[in-house]
Amino acid sequence: STTQIMSGTVYIGEWQTKLQNIIDLARREKRVALFINDIFNLMGAGTTSKSDENMGDALAPYVENGEIVLIGECTPETYRKGVEKYPNFKKLFHVVRVKELHDKDVKEVLHRVAGAKCEEVADEHSLLLKFHDNTLDTIQSYGTIYFPGQTAPGGAASLLEQVINQKIDEREN
Repeated sequence: STTQIMSGTVYIGEWQTKLQNIIDLARREKRVALFINDIFNLMGAGTTSKSDENMGDALAPYVENGEIVLIGECTPETYRKGVEKYPNFKKLFHVVRVKELHDKDVKEVLHRVAGAKCEEVADEHSLLLKFHDNTLDTIQSYGTIYFPGQTAPGGAASLLEQVINQKIDEREN
């Protein structure tokens, strides 16, 4: 995310160096795509009162000439506000609209995500987690409430991730 790239940068040029390192790595490796979950922020990320330089403009030449593949995620509203209003940036992308899943399909995805995340947590943190159907049903319901802008299963998956991270934090503290 743009926030992750910007985090910890204090001095002028730090975010540019971090981004350039990411670009260089992506260019060296074959069959790598950069995924930015807040692509709508790229054109504003990095700008200051003294500089209009931003992450979108820094990435654009590499995307345009095919050296890196950039995949982004956003809602139709954030696309209009953060991508569509920059024609030169917008032309770099092919828009793929993803339809919201039905409840039954969301539940299946949530089960798979929970299983994969629980394995990951067990491997990395030696913490055994298991989510029962009732818990996943509750997470699915609350996912739409707490993340109304996300298409299903996005909100439920985000909430599941937060629950898992909280359990890890509780164990480590």
